[in-house]
Parts: sequence; structure tokens; C-alpha cells
Amino acid sequence: MKKYTKALIFFPVLIQIFGTCILILAEETSETLTAADSVIFSALSAFIVATLPALLIVIWAAAYRYTRNNVKSIVFIAALIGFCYTNIAGFAYVELFEKPMTFSIWLRTGGLELTFLMSAAIALYSVLVLPFLLPKEK
Repeated sequence: MKKYTKALIFFPVLIQIFGTCILILAEETSETLTAADSVIFSALSAFIVATLPALLIVIWAAAYRYTRNNVKSIVFIAALIGFCYTNIAGFAYVELFEKPMTFSIWLRTGGLELTFLMSAAIALYSVLVLPFLLPKEK
């Protein structure tokens, strides 16, 4: 497990920093939120949307002792975790903060497209960054 320490630390932290910066830059200025509130909200949003799935992916890779050469496995598991996580998190968000609806209605009203988009983005990030952080051999 010691070989995977670099991946366990840097893989989620990089996506947290990148996601927070993107959300801060993309956010419009608000009269009700201060700058500190905006940064905290952006960091929390990036954590929920991107860092948690990245953490799950790197824990999976460490548990099954993936190496740099397991690119197909990394893509598959990242897409699978991204797909499942986005479905669950998106539907939970809709149920908590929007009007109540069934899961099939959520999928038909754009949830499926969002799921595939997030799954592809998480898989792309994983295949571009994770092989550099994983060990060369088991």
C-alpha cells in the first residue's frame, strides 16, 4: 500500500484544486455572497462532484494493485464509478433540492446525458493523470 501513497494523495488533490479554480472562474459575481463564501462554495461543489469519485477510483486502483500499464482497467473502472456516482448524486440532488420525480423521469429529462458526460470526463482525467502516479510494478 505504501507504493500507492502518492496516487492516494495527489490524484484527488489535483482534481480538487483544478475543479475549485474552474468553478471560481466560471461563477458570476453575486451581491449576496462574499469572496470567501464563493471560494468555500466552489471548493465544496468541486469536492462533491469531482473529488469523491476520484478518491473512489484511486482507492479501487490501490486495492486491486493497478500499475501504470493497466490503462484499460483504469478507463473501465473510472467510467463505471463515474457513471454510478453521477446517477446516484444527481438523483439525490434532484430529490433534495428540486421537485420530486422518479428515477426514470430524471434520466429522460437530461440525467442520462449528464451521466455520460461526467463519466467520460472522469475517465479522461483518470487515464491522463493516474498512470503517472501509480507504481511501475506491483
